[in-house]
Amino acid sequence: MAQAERRISYARAVCETLRQGDGPLPFADVLAAVAQMPVRPVRDTARTVRNALRNSPLVVPVDGDRYAWALWFIKGATVRHVLSQKELDEGSLRLGPDACFVLFPFLYAPRHAASRPCHLYLEQGPLFSQPILWFDEGAAGIAPSYALADWFSAKGCRPGDSLLFEVTDGEEGIYHVFLEPAESRDEERTAKRNAQVAQAVQQALARKRRPCPLFRLMPALVARGIYHDPYPPMPLEHIVRDTPACVLESGKARLIPNAPAADYLPGLSPPEREPTRRAAPRGFWQRLFGRRR
Repeated sequence: MAQAERRISYARAVCETLRQGDGPLPFADVLAAVAQMPVRPVRDTARTVRNALRNSPLVVPVDGDRYAWALWFIKGATVRHVLSQKELDEGSLRLGPDACFVLFPFLYAPRHAASRPCHLYLEQGPLFSQPILWFDEGAAGIAPSYALADWFSAKGCRPGDSLLFEVTDGEEGIYHVFLEPAESRDEERTAKRNAQVAQAVQQALARKRRPCPLFRLMPALVARGIYHDPYPPMPLEHIVRDTPACVLESGKARLIPNAPAADYLPGLSPPEREPTRRAAPRGFWQRLFGRRR
């Protein structure tokens, strides 16, 4: 019984392997490392590991059948969120799946750490620390807060203005937030960024056999370097909805049958990372996924 209690899931095993890696790891290395961990025996270990890599929102697929830990891969990424009147009225942030993924990918993990805060350094404002979680009406983001409402008021935020979230440290949850008024938006540059995202989304959906939740597209988009341009595109949900070749229903996207294939996007490459091996701190995985029962 004691030995069974020490077993860990394959999802946790692949995440721990990638987190301790010096960079993106080929599948063979991940498989070898997981085989040395106390996972439960299965008939086809390779298939189970590959499914864990494919289904985890904490894993970013890289070219050449390699995989990386999402939280260091998103360092330096910038994502845009467009403010609504409801958010300004209640002092909340109702984030789309792209912003949620970049700020807190654990939100989509089977057992996420809801208590882990995001530390937002607001432009010309205070440090604002709150968790990103699910709240009323199925919204995800930051629940209503007087502090956030005060900052909105002090900055003169209006509906249609954008917040630009820059990832300083994904693992520690440190982000810088900049306000871009709607009238200051570079429409030509935004349109080019939107076109890049639309093409990358079509390429990703072409490999999907069924409608795909938008957050499941994010690892592939992050791996392509889409969000590492300092000027972010519009929110992913807006772009997919405005792409003629795509259909968005209930938060899931699919390609229209016989839609023309998107061209390959040149000039996009995954971000570089200094190779630093880091062991998970004591209690990290227990806090992240919870204790097994």
